[in-house]
Amino acid sequence: MNVLKRLFDIDLDVDLYIKSAEFVMPNHLVKVVNKDSAIIENIRLKYENRSPYKPAKTNIDALKKKFSIYDSQGGDGNIFNFSTVSFTLLELKKICYYVKDFIHSNDDYLKLIHLLDSRWEELGIKEKRFLRGLIFYLLSNWKTLEYNVDSQSFHEFILDKIIRYKGEARNILKIQPFVEYLNDGGPVKFGAYLKSNKLSILDAPQLLGLSKVSIHYSYFSKVIETFYHKAKVIDDTLEKVLLSHNSFATNKRVLARFIIEIYKDGDVAQQNKVKPLALKLVGNPSSTAAVGKAWSSKGFEQEIAQTIDKARKILNHWLMEECISIFFDRVIIDPDRKNYWLKYVDEIDEVLIVGSKLNKNKLADYSSLTEEILAFYFKLTTREYGAKTCAIAITIGEYLFVEFSDIGALYVYHNNDSIKNMLQADVKLEKASDLKITSYNKLIDQINDMYNLYDEGRMVHVGHWEKRLDLWFKNIMKIDVNK
Repeated sequence: MNVLKRLFDIDLDVDLYIKSAEFVMPNHLVKVVNKDSAIIENIRLKYENRSPYKPAKTNIDALKKKFSIYDSQGGDGNIFNFSTVSFTLLELKKICYYVKDFIHSNDDYLKLIHLLDSRWEELGIKEKRFLRGLIFYLLSNWKTLEYNVDSQSFHEFILDKIIRYKGEARNILKIQPFVEYLNDGGPVKFGAYLKSNKLSILDAPQLLGLSKVSIHYSYFSKVIETFYHKAKVIDDTLEKVLLSHNSFATNKRVLARFIIEIYKDGDVAQQNKVKPLALKLVGNPSSTAAVGKAWSSKGFEQEIAQTIDKARKILNHWLMEECISIFFDRVIIDPDRKNYWLKYVDEIDEVLIVGSKLNKNKLADYSSLTEEILAFYFKLTTREYGAKTCAIAITIGEYLFVEFSDIGALYVYHNNDSIKNMLQADVKLEKASDLKITSYNKLIDQINDMYNLYDEGRMVHVGHWEKRLDLWFKNIMKIDVNK
């Protein structure tokens, strides 16, 4: 552009020239170019986000048998007398991608190192394909390899081949500067690196020369955990990261820590963000046998198991508290009943609101009551708009307490299968009032200063009903929240 200025002795504004050039091309050609550019960009994105190529897993059983007789003459310790059985390069490439199918002992790792190393020099430009397979194996099986002493030599073999690679494959050249993050403890260091450099966790695979979809590899589990360690703010990427990683165990570990940090911080806005996310990606935190498995800490190391157990209780407390508050604030305004049940919130295992579509729409207006929460804690009756009565069913141990939105009694059921069945997700319930057994006798019978307490029954909310029900809890269920 400066040359043109000198030749023609004109004062040419570059920005003005570019803007003027836009009018040179006919409008219909501009549309064609833009359309083609969009197609090319779409192809590029699909290429970047494609699943890693793997050779077809055909004839794998025959190949496993062939590998098993590779040392047919027998070996002694680290010394092998290898047979003359030979492998094609395609067979070796399959072994690289499906290493897991060929390894059953430490000797198998040693055999595989010998087999690959003895043929490595003849790979030439095909070396990159073998390395991709080994990298895929390493990162996708990280969880099982991390504490496996037998696999250490093979792990070191892979890293050595990555470091020594002199080819031009961009994905392998990109991973070379990050080899230190592929050693023991590497994922934790890589997560810290991403966090300290304010990089997106979603871009982590591409930094290692992988496609974006590779974030589901088990290697990225601890990368993600470290990246979000002690985080107190749910950002816009967290859900996408966890869904892309697609690991139930990682969801549980990451969200458990989030719940505890948010609980410590007391941030209600973040609390309202984590509740529906935890329900969606882990499940119901209730301790009841039917649904308590979602937040089970079984199989986790002790420290994280304790974190999960603590987070489950906190999440359950938040949700029980919210359902009770909303019911007695929105469905019926009754602060006395609300305050009473909030006293017992830590004893409550599960809550279910039962009502019509009209009731549900009314609750949906409540900002913090998301679709995820309603899906778990609202049972829709079949009579859509005709029934105005709404109920809240509260489970504590073997007992079910049912309160209603109309002016009526509290019904207490003990192991009543007919009422429990009505609350099952797959059982149709015409209206909430069907949960009343009006023939029930009193739960608490008062004669002068004496009280007769019964296992089941109904109780009206008159007089000092709170004190009477506290007495019932203390004597029948051995629960005393006032001490």
